[in-house]
Amino acid sequence: MFQDDNIRMSILLEAQYACFNRRRSLRRADEGQPSVQETSGLIQIMDPSDPQNSYVNRLIIWQPISEHVLIDAMKQYETQNIAFSVDTMPHAIHAGLSTRLIHAGFAPAMEIMFLQRSMQETLGDN
Repeated sequence: MFQDDNIRMSILLEAQYACFNRRRSLRRADEGQPSVQETSGLIQIMDPSDPQNSYVNRLIIWQPISEHVLIDAMKQYETQNIAFSVDTMPHAIHAGLSTRLIHAGFAPAMEIMFLQRSMQETLGDN
């Protein structure tokens, strides 16, 4: 549970940072409307005032979810004509979710990989 809380909090902070970056780059204070919403295993970032910005408009899947939860979240973007990207944590993806994303037209665009090692290991260890 502790690790899940850390993952969730890290992703939530990154989402809030994306909204902060959007707001600080605006010419006028009333120009942008970025927001972060969290629901069952998902974090949604939306800015209807910039519907083509997939850095801001993102659906982040941080826990395994059902296909129905994914469909409901995607509809929120689609009903507002907002183009969005989907980020997913490796442990959150499963066959049904992958299939649903592929059928919706999503394909891998880029990968970010985080590597970790134990502090007990040294460079000389094999």
